[in-house]
Amino acid sequence: MLFCARLLFCSCLSFVLFSSSAVCANIEDTVTVDWATALNIGGERYFDRQKFITIHSWSGEQDWSDVYGENFSDNLLRDFIEKYDVYFGRDTGTIAWELNRLSESKVRSGFVSEEEVNDNAGAARWIYSQHEAKQWQQGRSVANRDKSLVVAGRPVDFWPSSHFSARQWSFPEFSVDNKKFGLASASFYADYLEKYFSQGDGDMGRPRPKYLEVINEPLYHLHDFPYGGEQAKQTLDSIFQFHNVVAKQVKSQVPDVLVGGYTAAFPDFDKNNFANWESRDKRFIDMAADSMDFISLHLYDFPNFEGRGEYRRGSNVEASLDLLEHYTTLASGTTKPFLITEYGAAVHQYRHQPWSKKRDGLKLMAINSLLMSFLDRPNQIEMAIPFITVKAEWGRVAHDIPYTDRLLIQEFERGAGQSRTWVYSELVKFYQFWRDVNGRSVHAFSDTPDVNVKAYSDGEYAYLILNSSDFKQREVHINSLFTGKVASVDIRHLYLNKNEEPVLDEFSLAELPKSVAMGDQATILLKIKFLNQPIQKQERVREKHYALEYKKAIKANKKTSFVFDLKGTAEPQQAVLRVGVGRDHGLTLFPKLVVNGVEISIPKEIKGYDQYLNGKGRLTFFGVLEVPIPSFQRADKYTVDLVFPDSGGYVSSMALQLDHLANSPELSSQALKQTTLKPI
Repeated sequence: MLFCARLLFCSCLSFVLFSSSAVCANIEDTVTVDWATALNIGGERYFDRQKFITIHSWSGEQDWSDVYGENFSDNLLRDFIEKYDVYFGRDTGTIAWELNRLSESKVRSGFVSEEEVNDNAGAARWIYSQHEAKQWQQGRSVANRDKSLVVAGRPVDFWPSSHFSARQWSFPEFSVDNKKFGLASASFYADYLEKYFSQGDGDMGRPRPKYLEVINEPLYHLHDFPYGGEQAKQTLDSIFQFHNVVAKQVKSQVPDVLVGGYTAAFPDFDKNNFANWESRDKRFIDMAADSMDFISLHLYDFPNFEGRGEYRRGSNVEASLDLLEHYTTLASGTTKPFLITEYGAAVHQYRHQPWSKKRDGLKLMAINSLLMSFLDRPNQIEMAIPFITVKAEWGRVAHDIPYTDRLLIQEFERGAGQSRTWVYSELVKFYQFWRDVNGRSVHAFSDTPDVNVKAYSDGEYAYLILNSSDFKQREVHINSLFTGKVASVDIRHLYLNKNEEPVLDEFSLAELPKSVAMGDQATILLKIKFLNQPIQKQERVREKHYALEYKKAIKANKKTSFVFDLKGTAEPQQAVLRVGVGRDHGLTLFPKLVVNGVEISIPKEIKGYDQYLNGKGRLTFFGVLEVPIPSFQRADKYTVDLVFPDSGGYVSSMALQLDHLANSPELSSQALKQTTLKPI
């Protein structure tokens, strides 16, 4: 039986949903699922919803209430959070709102009034815990979903400059080498985190945030396109040093809060032949990484930026994260955790336009594809937050043109009637698609990098998720290595219809389909109920090792060499070399590759689209080549040599992904039922 994951036009019939004979795709691929082998990625074994199924909001945000008009549900907050098992991710507004209510100190110029801080902090804690308004009662009922919250400052509020402040007073300006530089801002950050939240069990107030992201997108707002014009432009070093000042002050007062940055808005590391990387991201790591508990960044697809499709998904996001991992490992001795505090799609062609299904659809396709890459790094990524706000009335630019990335829209925006009741936008389909996915990671793999596959086992249910990261239709065969009988298969597939609007279809089958037909960018989820659970008695342990050097220039017909130290590693069952490459389009992407003296063939496939997109894609190529190493023999020292026939660009990173098997008899189906992560 062939199941078409997208309603496709086929030559043999019109729209097809099921067919036993028609083929609705022109590329055939295979995914294999070994249900009897659990997967351990760097110590992470489970699908962690608290990390990955999040929303850009917090429990007390007034957007959940009816302050802007009637919601379709009387308890929208609880209905959404509990129905779809969602966790809160990030709050960028409350700290600014509290700051802007404060006066300047009468004794310390440029600092906040300590008396007002203490009074307002006490009031804020009381309101959160005791106020009977619906907003606070409902927020308190789901406060346990705030435990991994990120708080972030905005440049316009916290940067020490009179150019930015909307208040009657501003944080004082000092030169970067002055000991007082940034201290007034840092002091309020620390006071806010220390005093405005619950002090412990039984105390009034919100749960204290887990993370402080120092400033939201500071290079964009302070250096590239500064508030206040060119005269207000700040140096990169001053921005990076500000992070050190804030981290030091916060950790001295609130040591349990993790501090990070610099929240790169558009981390185009390869721009200007990697000059961006050198002057910005590498410079930040060199200056401030020792003070940072995590590196934060934003990752967006640009489906149409100045007429070009500049997508993060696929090989580009892999190369970007590998480069960060590689260099932080060299600089700090270990990789710094990542917080992806915004991700999705920036749809420039629909900016300041009324809401549309098509715009939401572009965002959904990007979110799912990027999330599938993030799920390959559960040990590296502390949290990934899709940029989905609640109502975002603060972003309204005209009476009927509100902000773009909203979970809720008003009913009249759908074009039927005049009702201003708040209802779900199409973005709710992300949460509907991923609802109830949980469990122990299972080993699954694809024979093409264009089809991402994940599998999880959770008690009596198992989940298989497939995502197409490119723009081609394909038939995907499912090779399930477990032959036990199936009780039922519930299927969800999220795709764009012929009008490029998102559709989430759901239905059930009596058996596991042998293949599915995927449209471009589609995501399919199969929720499988086995009559007899597969017993997992072995674990596949995946570790990533980085070469002792990184980022080497490519010179024609010259050997570019990288060395790995693999002392103490287990004998792997499988090895995959990950080669980061950044070059102009038209130059060779596939060099001659020699590993420990043996030439290895490089597959001519790249995850996702080719980045060139017939001249309408990214300006240059930056991606990862994934190269299986057959018959890998472990050695303490491992040497990789590459030879390109032409000059230009860099090999940006070099990683060796090794899998080995470990016996885990405790991983029986019964043990899995007992140890699967459940909602808090």
